[in-house]
Amino acid sequence: MIPMNQKVKIIFAGKQNDEWGIPVKSPKFSTYKVRLDFNADARLYQFSDGKEYVFSATIYFKGAVPISYNDFIEYDSGINGIVQANPKIIFPIVDLSGKVTYTKVTI
Repeated sequence: MIPMNQKVKIIFAGKQNDEWGIPVKSPKFSTYKVRLDFNADARLYQFSDGKEYVFSATIYFKGAVPISYNDFIEYDSGINGIVQANPKIIFPIVDLSGKVTYTKVTI
């Protein structure tokens, strides 16, 4: 059991990107109770596109969450106020029966 004390808002991306290929926010959003760990994974990762990322937060959602890499996650950092970011890693955590118990999202 992971305590779910914080809340985040997922703002879903629209079906079309803007003229630069950047995801555009849609009016649809959902609020979830989550476990939010700041600087939980402060390692440097290099992806296949050559970009390097240092992650600032790890979010644990209960169950399977309909989230994509184009969606926007909005949360209160406690220091810098409201932060919006796109997910960098979405990882479902399954139990022994294969059921998704948590969804781990790193931003």
